[in-house]
Amino acid sequence: MADSMTFRMEGMDELRRALGRIAEATKGVVLTEGLEAASEPIMEYMRSHAPIGKTGLLSDSVARETVEQKDTVSEVHVGVLKRAFYAGFPELGTRFQGAQPFMRPAFDSQAGAATAAFAGHVRKRVESASG
Repeated sequence: MADSMTFRMEGMDELRRALGRIAEATKGVVLTEGLEAASEPIMEYMRSHAPIGKTGLLSDSVARETVEQKDTVSEVHVGVLKRAFYAGFPELGTRFQGAQPFMRPAFDSQAGAATAAFAGHVRKRVESASG
């Protein structure tokens, strides 16, 4: 074969060990902590843009819940607690009241900040694990 090339790679054992440390540093609780960090700018926006009303209950009811946490899967929900069951009325509007959305705009406008918060948290854990 006249058109063949040969490569020699050294350091594969070190690479495997480093990748193993990174995998260990980014599983389970690290993913959940990253998602919780990512939820902060979204929750802050929701709180500050929720219609106030007489009691302020709507903005006080913005919360997050960790739904699932495994080695490779984490799930964190952000929303409004059941005590503010009426949150959909101002978000979507009714026939008597125009929409005053605060949930969807929070996700849309804070996606970059949430991504940066998640990446920053995971980056710190990876850097501390690798070296």
